Formats: sequence, C-alpha cells, structure tokens
Amino acid sequence: MPSDVLDATAVARALRDVSLYLQLQGENAFKVRAYDLAADRVLGVSDRLAALVSAGSLAELPNIGPALAEKIVTLHTTGSLPLLETLRAAYPAGILELLQLPDLGPRKVAALWTSLGVGDVPALEQALREGRVRALKGFGEKSETRLLASLERHRTAHARRRLGEVLPLATALKEELRRAPGVVRIEVAGSVRRFCELVSDVDIVASAPEAGPVLEVLAKRAGVAQVLAQGDSKCSVRLTDGLQVDLRVLPDEDFATALHHFTGSKAHHVRLRGRARDLGLTISEWGVFRGEEKLPVADEAELYRLLGMAYVPPELREDAGEFEAALSGTLSKDLVEPSDIRGAVHAHTTWSDGRASLLDMARAALGRGLEYFTVTDHSGAAGYAGGLSPERLRQQWREIELVQRQVPDIRLLRGLEVDILEDGSLDLPDALLQELDVVIASVHVRHGQDARAITERVLRALDHPCTDVLGHPTGRLLQRRDPAPLLMDEVFARAAERGVALEVNGNPDRLDLHPGHVRAALAAGCQLVASVDAHDTEALDNVRYAANTARKGGARRSDVLNTLGPDAFLRMLRERHPRS
Repeated sequence: MPSDVLDATAVARALRDVSLYLQLQGENAFKVRAYDLAADRVLGVSDRLAALVSAGSLAELPNIGPALAEKIVTLHTTGSLPLLETLRAAYPAGILELLQLPDLGPRKVAALWTSLGVGDVPALEQALREGRVRALKGFGEKSETRLLASLERHRTAHARRRLGEVLPLATALKEELRRAPGVVRIEVAGSVRRFCELVSDVDIVASAPEAGPVLEVLAKRAGVAQVLAQGDSKCSVRLTDGLQVDLRVLPDEDFATALHHFTGSKAHHVRLRGRARDLGLTISEWGVFRGEEKLPVADEAELYRLLGMAYVPPELREDAGEFEAALSGTLSKDLVEPSDIRGAVHAHTTWSDGRASLLDMARAALGRGLEYFTVTDHSGAAGYAGGLSPERLRQQWREIELVQRQVPDIRLLRGLEVDILEDGSLDLPDALLQELDVVIASVHVRHGQDARAITERVLRALDHPCTDVLGHPTGRLLQRRDPAPLLMDEVFARAAERGVALEVNGNPDRLDLHPGHVRAALAAGCQLVASVDAHDTEALDNVRYAANTARKGGARRSDVLNTLGPDAFLRMLRERHPRS
C-alpha cells in the first residue's frame, strides 16, 4: 500500500473531523450527520474498502451518495481531502480536543474561540483560571467549576483509550502480522487481552523461527509514524494516531510463557510467582524452571497445571479472588462466552434514534446467528432520540408483525427502552407496558442528582411490576461522563428481591455494569442480560463487549438470561418478575 493511502480507520477519522468542524461552523445538522454516517459505513466495510474504491461501487452503500463517495475515494487514494484541509486552516490545531470535554459542545467551543481566542486545552485552562470564561453568555461560575473538573479528568484519561477504539485495531494488526514470514502462533496480549475497559497501548506476542522478518513487517507497515525501538526480539512503534504497539517475537517453545507474562496483570503475576517459589519453581517470560531445568510449557493451561492450579482465563487475571479460586478448584468452568448469547435484548431502529430499519436489523441479527431480536426503541420522554408516543408504539407493533413474516427464522420480541422519569415513574401508561414482551427501564437525564435522590428514583422504577431490565444502570460514558452516584448495594438488593435483571451494556462507550459491579450484583443474587445496545447493524457485534465484560466480572452462562432461547428467556423473565 503506498504511503499516502489511508486505511478505513484513518478515512473514518477524517470524515468525523469534517463533521466536527462543520458543527463548529454551525452547519446544517443533516449535512453534519451525513459525514458521521459515512464514517460508520466505512468502518463497517474496512476489510473491503480498497476493493470498493477500485470497483467504483462506494455509492451503492447505504448512507453514501456520489459526493461522499468521491470524497472517500480522494481520502483513500491521496491521503488528504481539500475540504478538510480548508476547515483545518480556519481553526487552531487543538480545537477538536476541546470537543472531547463532556461539558463543551460545538456551540460553546465556537463561542470560546470567537470571543476569547481559546482554541486548545491549555488556552482554556488559562482562561478559566483567569476568570474570563464565566463572563461569556451560556457559561457562569458553575460552568467554570465543572470545566476545571473536566480538564483534570481529561488530563488523567488522555493517555488511555477506550477498549472499543483499540480492540478492532489490535485484532486487525494481529491478523496482518499472522501472514508475516514464519509466524507459528500469534496473540494480542496486555490489557486488551484482559478486556480492560481503558488501555494505553497494544501488546502482541508471536512465535517464529526468526524474529527479524516479522518485526520488519510491523516497522514498515503503513500507518506507522515512528519506530521507537527495534531489537532482536522486540519492535515498538507509534502509529499516526499516537497509539503505541509493542511486538515481541520468540521461539515457539517460549510462546506460552511469554504470552502469559505480557498479558498480565502485574498483581496476578506477583501471586503466581509466590506460588512458584513455594513449589521450588521460577516463572518468567522465558519459561518455567526447576533449578536449571527448563520445563516444557505447551500452552497457558500447562503453566497453571505446573503450579497446581486451575486455568485462569485472561479476563480474570486481576488478583480479584481468581488466584484463590483457581488454587482451591472453585473457579467457575462455565464463564459466559460471546457465542453463548442467543438473543439481542437491547436494540434501536429508525423508529427512534437507530440508523437502520427494523427489517435490516432483523436480517443482520439473523445473519449473526441470533435466535431472537428485541426491538427496544426509546419512549416518548426521549424526544432528543425520536422517542415513541403510545400511538407510534402501536404503529411499530404492526411493522414488527410484517417484518416477522418477512424474516420468519428469527423471533422478534416487542420491547421498549422506557425512560425512568425524575420521580422514578416509567414514561408510559401501565396498560401499554403490560402488552410489551420486554421493558428496559433506563435513566437518560438528570444523572447528577445526589446519591439518595437518584437511588430512590431507581429503586422506585425497580418496584414497578413491568420493569424487566434495568438498562445501563450507572449511566456512565467512558471518559465523558462519570457514573451516577447510585448506592449500588441498595440497587442490587432491590433488583434481586424484585427479580429485575441488570443490563451489562455492550456499547463500547458504556460497558455498564463494569466488572466490579457485575461481581457485586451476582453476589447479591441478581441475574444479568448481556446486551448490544445497537443503533445500527454493525453494533450488533457489541455482543463480544457485553459478554466479555460480564465474563470479566465472573458471570457464568446461567447468570445471563439471554443465553436462553426466546421461549425460555421470556418464561424466565415472567417467573422471576411476574407482572401483577
């Protein structure tokens, strides 16, 4: 690939930058949205982008017309776009970073730039500390306090990225390097393999007879901005987006111990090294030794067997009780897997804020092997998301019946994501809620209520006889919005008492509940659903984020309701939580 050609990830990033600049200019919302939709579509065909460009068939894709297709071709083939260069020239280089702060939208960033000349994060901090921002219309002393707190969080989190951003890239890199000369085995390691929600870099471990040719493939790969170091067995590079990738290549006899070592975590390894010493062994990335004798280790399971322990899956290696469980033989052997999920429980369509029709979503779910698809568009209170009034909800039911006849091999369930209103009531008449197969109750506004108020709000919603699932329970958005200050022990206890399932939301921006909460919820007797929260067909793949987040929290297959088929799933909901 020539050096000036952009891959799908870079093309999508450029299209999103155009969208952000147009928002700063106050451009028409439909025009802005077109660039975001095109970016989503490009990522969805990342493995076929070059072929589509070559065939001139980009405009045949949904959401991409001839004009956008031409811009994508230009980006892919030349590495730049005149429109984007013009927009960049009109603003300081750091202005888009301001849009990453949760309390700043395009209008406010534009006001800061035009009124105060604030065009990057350092300039904003200086203006805030000098008291110049509070005087602007739309700001004030409270805004100043919130922005200073946001800056501190941004500074802390800036070095790390959401797993959802990094995992697809790490997986693609692994598959690319798998084709390098001589590669025998290769895996992603580090915090990505442990499925940590925030990661700082990508670690890849490979085995091959000679390391040099494999390391060279990474060093010369398109998208590498800088080779940080390259030695006999390791190459470290920085990609154009700033992400660091470390590749280690060893003889195949050392692959298992190297993969285990570089997967981590450090705390888990400390416990294992102590166990090894007790048995007269030493372990490192170079192997397991008894004195001078190097013991054969074919895979990670063999390493744990040598230590007299059950195999610990990568997601659990955080010294959160897994060491003791593996030593005593009580570690669960049926942790939930993505392939165990049989139904999509949380999904949106163009009836509210989804980007694909009900028919397209149903077909895509069937294509992924799912047995049922729960239609859960927003209720009317979510006006910003095109929420459904009772009249429109009944209209949607008629379409569900029509689509069910068109796609008979997947079961369609009537559901709704119902807003939990500020007083804890649900945003739909009880008589209509009774007619739904699945009711997901979620908080979407006023996350900042004090702990007692928002806890009482959620507890009242859990008491409602029609609440089947509590959606994205803490409401957090990774690196953008802190979780609501819920008293989680009370929430878990009430959910278990009422038989309401708790959602592990697989949207990579949420991953809510997080694994620590999953452990606490299970200990309280709660059951879970692992949901995709899909707003387009590609997001149905969020099942891997939902299932692996639940798995990292120790959830077994039997703890997750949508590992059941459609009839058993609905029966379990009603048995646990009868609607009286």
